[in-house]
Amino acid sequence: MDATTAFALLFGVLALVALGQNVFGALPERLVERAARLSGLSLAPGMREVLRDRLAARYSIGLLGVIVSLAAGWGVGLLVDPSQRLPVLLAALLLGLVATLLVNGLLPAPAPAPDAPRIARGTAARLGDFVPPYELWIARSVAIIGVLLAAAAAAGSPAAAWAPLGAGALTLAALAAFELGARRILARPSLATSEAELAWDDEIRSMDLRELAAAPVIAGVLAVIAALGGAGWRISEGSPLQIVLPVASIAIPVLQRLYDLVVLPQRHVLRRLWPTAARAGR
Repeated sequence: MDATTAFALLFGVLALVALGQNVFGALPERLVERAARLSGLSLAPGMREVLRDRLAARYSIGLLGVIVSLAAGWGVGLLVDPSQRLPVLLAALLLGLVATLLVNGLLPAPAPAPDAPRIARGTAARLGDFVPPYELWIARSVAIIGVLLAAAAAAGSPAAAWAPLGAGALTLAALAAFELGARRILARPSLATSEAELAWDDEIRSMDLRELAAAPVIAGVLAVIAALGGAGWRISEGSPLQIVLPVASIAIPVLQRLYDLVVLPQRHVLRRLWPTAARAGR
């Protein structure tokens, strides 16, 4: 068994086990408790079930994305030179991550309680109230840099232009999906029947927007990697891309988790729209 097959099999089995825990086990409850802890909000009555169903759906979509990406990357790898198989598999994982981020960010809004009077904020909130400004800046900057580098690489090496052009097009699509999807998320009606539920409605809106904003970042990274390949960093023995791709595939989720734990960006919406609750540490 070669390294690519072993990698795909190992992570595929781990993803299947996690998916089983999410569907049949107590994992969704743990996801709810973690979300409440990171957000700084206490669970409002009636929001636990909404939050559990939404987080479980997100997690399942993410795991299914991993499984499909592994299967597709492994299958495509069989058609290329053996030295290219692991980089192809890792690129497929990054591509799958972009897709799952877009799907999760554009999940339909939770259904409101039937016949319950809903409340809303008196003034409209803006995108910067839900997503930290530096995350917005990173999302747009990385995407634009990736597209420009991919275009330059394609122009400099027309014979190998398909990879940077494809990654650049994906990045543009992810950026457009974020910009258009963000408007849709901001415009959707409130689900809240109380002030506590309104705070959670804002938190769920922030989750969706931040998930969506991450898609052009990952796509931009993939475009940069494709541009490096088009510029001469071929994925061959001794190529820098043999280090860049595995490091990027592993570092991105690790850094994301550390960022969530240390910076607590989930509390940005609380600080902007619910400053009293933020000061109280609710």
